Amino acid sequence: PVLPTRLAAAFARDFTLLRGAQAGRAQLRFEPDPASGRYRLALLGRLDGGAGPDWSSVGRVGETGLAPERFVDRRRGRGSLAANFDWTGQRITYSGATGEQPLFPATQDRLSWVVQLAAVVQADPSRWGPGREVPLHVSGVRGEAAPWIFVVRGRGPHEVGGALVPDVLHLVREPQRPYDLRVEAWLDPAQQHLPVRLRLAPVPAGAPLELIWQP
Repeated sequence: PVLPTRLAAAFARDFTLLRGAQAGRAQLRFEPDPASGRYRLALLGRLDGGAGPDWSSVGRVGETGLAPERFVDRRRGRGSLAANFDWTGQRITYSGATGEQPLFPATQDRLSWVVQLAAVVQADPSRWGPGREVPLHVSGVRGEAAPWIFVVRGRGPHEVGGALVPDVLHLVREPQRPYDLRVEAWLDPAQQHLPVRLRLAPVPAGAPLELIWQP
């Protein structure tokens, strides 16, 4: 379903980055351009033991929120993988996979969903009580696209980086198949429902990727 959105203003947020036993830093930067109706979104991280995520998403801002056109996952020493969103042809194609996926309204990529989720909750905060579901459709770069159904688990204080954030909304997306992702997001209503913590854990095994906001 296409849900109402209220997108955040431009921001650059710094995070502690964790992947298994490795730690580092990351920045999430969102740059909407009202004049052109376009946006740029990037997550750039560095781990002490090596490279971190280098992801970028570009596209349009429309009635459904973000409409990504290209998502790129850059991997040090291994080149880049990309997903391309053809809104006219209603299909998603991939640089590293031969197939394609249908492109549904409001589909997001593996980075833009962060901003889109915040925008959906921000549009009507009173709607999202415990047990409510926030549906998104998300595509990665390996030819996969699937529903991500976030369930509101609760709301209350949460410790982030040694500091207590007094009011945080906790949402969880459970994996749908083996080698899928369990995704958790802690959103702060006082900050346009932007995340103060994100955790992406491969199931059944693999090092989780975690971002913890540093004010």
